[in-house]
Amino acid sequence: MVLDECTPYPCDYEYAEKSTELTSKWAVSNKDAFDKTKPLYDHNQFLFGIIQGSTYKESREKSANDLKKLDFDGYAIGGLAVGEPAEIMYDITDSQPI
Repeated sequence: MVLDECTPYPCDYEYAEKSTELTSKWAVSNKDAFDKTKPLYDHNQFLFGIIQGSTYKESREKSANDLKKLDFDGYAIGGLAVGEPAEIMYDITDSQPI
C-alpha cells in the first residue's frame, strides 16, 4: 500500500480535496520508488494505490482516476469505517469507479 492521508469523518470538502491531492502526489512518489527497485531486487511484491476523498463522490472519482493513470497492481478503497454512517460507507463502495 502506498502512503496516503485518511481524512476524519466528518471533514469539509476543501480538506478532502487537499488530502486527496496530497495522497495522489504521494502515490506518484511511491510508485516511482517502487518501480526503481524492481530491477535491483527482482522482487515479487505488489503495490496498491489507495483511493481517498472522504465522503465526496467527485473527490473519490478524481482520486481513482489519478491512481489508474499510475497503473498500480491493485487499488484499495481508503478512508472508510472512520465514523461515517454505514449507509454512506455502502454508497461509497457501490459507486467506486475502479
